[in-house]
Amino acid sequence: MGEITCIFPEAAHLALTATATDRKINDLCKILQYQHLNVVSANPDRPNIYLQVEKRLPNIHKFEKLDQIIGPITEDLKTQLAGFPVTIVYMGSLEALSYCYYYISYHLQDLQYRGENIPENRIFGQYHKDYTDDMKRHIVTELTKENPTLRLVLATVALGMGLNAPSISQIIHCRSPSALESYMQEIGRAGRNGQPSKALLYYNNSDISKARNDIECLMI
Repeated sequence: MGEITCIFPEAAHLALTATATDRKINDLCKILQYQHLNVVSANPDRPNIYLQVEKRLPNIHKFEKLDQIIGPITEDLKTQLAGFPVTIVYMGSLEALSYCYYYISYHLQDLQYRGENIPENRIFGQYHKDYTDDMKRHIVTELTKENPTLRLVLATVALGMGLNAPSISQIIHCRSPSALESYMQEIGRAGRNGQPSKALLYYNNSDISKARNDIECLMI
């Protein structure tokens, strides 16, 4: 692949990205062939997001570790219903997502609907790459409302970039992301209007071991 030819070499160029490490910014500048540039960046720290970390059971406890996390969430949702803070729960796998989805459905029964018992009226939902396009659009549309019917979304990383949802005030990770950059992006979907928000991360020693290479790369 040859070099990119610049049609208007004297024109000003502007490139924008979300959370990115210094290394990725340098890589982007090389790809875009920027030579004389000004980098404008902001601290990704969000003072309105309270960070909390909890240890979860070892992976050998396949379903018990999920019950430990999804049980309290389900009880709070069942009690608060429309008053439950709009929350995204990032799951580690589709298997875990499916288990938690049916766990919530079983415990809420008819309380999971506001109005007629149809999927669009559920107060919780799921979002992953294999979900139908119609339901994906419904989830995103709901989350962009100031006060959505949908209060809880179980999601994989498929629910991500470009989502501007002012109603979200809580992000929960069932396991730590593989890189700090991903974590900052995902918790940044809470508190978009400056409202007090919370990011809760569950982890165990296996997570730390798997993420070690990415963490070390960030430190280079």
